[in-house]
This record gives sequence, C-alpha cells and structure tokens, in this order.
Amino acid sequence: KKCVCSGYAEAFQLIMNKLGVNTTVVIGDAGGPHEWNMIELEGENYYIDVTWDDHDRKNDSGVFIFTNDSDYEYMCITTEELRKTHTPDALMFSPPNCLSTRYNYFVYNGYFLWDYSFSEFNRIVTEQATEKKIITVKLANRIEFNEAIEDNNKNKNGFNIPALSKGYKYVTDDNH
Repeated sequence: KKCVCSGYAEAFQLIMNKLGVNTTVVIGDAGGPHEWNMIELEGENYYIDVTWDDHDRKNDSGVFIFTNDSDYEYMCITTEELRKTHTPDALMFSPPNCLSTRYNYFVYNGYFLWDYSFSEFNRIVTEQATEKKIITVKLANRIEFNEAIEDNNKNKNGFNIPALSKGYKYVTDDNH
C-alpha cells in the first residue's frame, strides 16, 4: 500500500504493457535517485513521470486531502522538457530523443497556447472550471506568458471570466 518512484514506474509499465503500449522504466536523477517511464505511442516516444504527477496532499494534521487534480506536467513530455528536472542514467539507458508534443496532456486537450489570445485563454479556463479545482493553461514561452499577464493587468480580463470571478492566483514555473 506504499511505494516510492520505482513502484509507480514499474506499476505503470506493467499496466501499459498489458494494454499493448511499449513502456520502459528509466532510471536516473531528479534531485536524487529516481525512476520514471518512456512510452511509445504511434511510433513517437514520450516521457511520463507518474510519481511527480501524483499530487495528493496532506493537511497540517497529516491527513490526506485528495485534490483530484493531477498536474499532468510530466504526461507525454519531450526530452527537452524532461531534462530541465530529470537526467537519465546514461550507463543504464540510452534514450531516443523524444521530440513529439502530439500526445502531451496540454496540447492534446487544447490547454496549450502557442500564441496568447484572450478568447482562447477564456475558453480553456471555462472548460476546466466545471471539473477541476486547479485550472492550468500552458503558454509556449515566457513572451506569451508575459503578454497574458500584461493583458490581464491592463484590461482586468481575468475578472471578466465567470470562472475567475472570485479571484485567482497564478504560478510561474520555468521548468514547464
């Protein structure tokens, strides 16, 4: 009933392989020894770290609060994204370069903006607000992110989105 990253990675590999999805456990470093996975979907390789995407939390009394909101930051990511936080052990694993974003969680679900636009931002927030406590919109780069923040600050657009009418906080994460 308890495991560390190796348990997550090996269980994920077992399930995915039984479903016919070629999945490999990757051993390396992510601020300490760590294990995650690489999968192949339609001939393209992706990294997945189910351990780092599990975000059940404990309150101050140590009781688990199940948020039902995984971050999906490590769901079908590229080598470039992975290497910001993870380093595969080159002696144990010679990974192919994962370049595709097709099945990245945010791209696949339409929660990724290559170019900022308020109407698309509004669509993403509104779509997620009915199901999630934590709403995530990923922007392609810092320039697009800054444009979104500037637009909101200048036009107070965030408060024109009903899902954000009670207010909101945003987080920047240079790794993602």
